[in-house]
Amino acid sequence: MTPSSPDGDRAEKGARLLLALADASPEVVLFATDPDGRVAWHGAAALRELGLSPEAVLGRPLAELLAEGQGDSLPPFRSDEACRSGPRLLNLVAVDGSVVTVRALLESGPDGLLVAGARLAAEEARLGEELLRLTNELATANREAVRRGRELERTLERLRAANEVIEKLARTDPLTLLVNRRGLEEAIAHERDRAERTGEPLSVVALDLDRFKRVNDTWGHAVGDRLLSAVGEALRGGVRPYDVAARMGGEEFLLVLPATRRERAAEVAERLRARVAELVVEGLPERVTSSAGVAEHARGETTEALLERADAALYEAKRLGRDRVVLAPPPGPAG
Repeated sequence: MTPSSPDGDRAEKGARLLLALADASPEVVLFATDPDGRVAWHGAAALRELGLSPEAVLGRPLAELLAEGQGDSLPPFRSDEACRSGPRLLNLVAVDGSVVTVRALLESGPDGLLVAGARLAAEEARLGEELLRLTNELATANREAVRRGRELERTLERLRAANEVIEKLARTDPLTLLVNRRGLEEAIAHERDRAERTGEPLSVVALDLDRFKRVNDTWGHAVGDRLLSAVGEALRGGVRPYDVAARMGGEEFLLVLPATRRERAAEVAERLRARVAELVVEGLPERVTSSAGVAEHARGETTEALLERADAALYEAKRLGRDRVVLAPPPGPAG
């Protein structure tokens, strides 16, 4: 593009070409150096724009016109004619004939025209590539964050499901798979409060296997456990999804029947009594019966009082010969 030395026809031809280019493109400022790196030629547009005299440029090492950093910045230039310009490209011809392009901002200040903020165009390209690389890394990191976020959501969902299972197991009797005493206390307190609030009926059924101790003593505890498991399955299958079937302990069971009058609860208890009597258990050759007591919640009655009335009805069923259902009368004035 530009000769490394201005001597001879080649230099004149190159100089004319550079002058024509500089005059036609005032946005481009060109310098040419000799083999020693001294400015041997400059464009006329460069002197006009920067306010430099030929004596201030010709023969000076190009390094003196550039700050340290191979074109990262340029020293200030004075100008009698202040002006302002946007970023401009400056093409600098190095000793080896290669062209170094920098982008500089020309600004007017108290000291005249300044060339500030210059940066190698190659450095701009490198920074652009670096910016693209960082953008790609950021996009990759964002995708990874989204992936990890989704994994975290799935993990949290599995954790919630596991916690639900744990909570359910903590309220479940492992032998009969019915609600255990802890779960029963929470359920009956909730249903009693709801009945008080809404005025809906609430009934409970206390059910007990007859002569269960004799089953254990005669046929063994393994047979007794199989019997309890079968009773649990019968109770689970004999109530509504929102009813509560619980094992109180041993051979004692309790049903909590929301929105149910005692007459309807007695029908449920009778059906379950008959189902228990029909159970066939491996290793148990005899028929097993059960007794039940039914009580309906009275307005203002405590949970303890309700369960006591159901137990009293159950004991009455036992006294009357077992294998039957007895309804508890409503509480008296002291109830």
